[in-house]
Amino acid sequence: MSLSRLNPSDLGSYSDLLKKEDEKARNLFIIGRLESSWEKIVGSGLFPYSRPLKVEGNILKMIVPSSAYKMEFTFIKDIVLKNINSVIDFHHFYSFRVITGNFQSLNIGRPVINRSLEGKEDLLSIAEREPDSVVREKLKSLIQLF
Repeated sequence: MSLSRLNPSDLGSYSDLLKKEDEKARNLFIIGRLESSWEKIVGSGLFPYSRPLKVEGNILKMIVPSSAYKMEFTFIKDIVLKNINSVIDFHHFYSFRVITGNFQSLNIGRPVINRSLEGKEDLLSIAEREPDSVVREKLKSLIQLF
């Protein structure tokens, strides 16, 4: 189709389409840049348990596996926001929203967390003293997480 065949009334819709595609590409670029610097942004403690998910205007949407991690982000919101804006210097984020969700399916490319009991002998000996077998096993599983 040549430019002479373009209907002037269609130009608005083509322009809007290009803007939407540019915005999608920009948002994907932002998410990629955040992903590559995520450990620096949120710290090594929250890095394996969080991920930037989506850009919605000037708000970053991120995902965590549970409400406990969501709560952690409320305590460090200002620091994380400052770090986000230092990494993304061409787009200013005013806030972020943390959602909980099926995190394991999104955890591709993240380091595997060591769940061994090595070096946790003191804690295990305390857990072994628990008379209730259900509580004892729960304590062991918690020790294994950390």
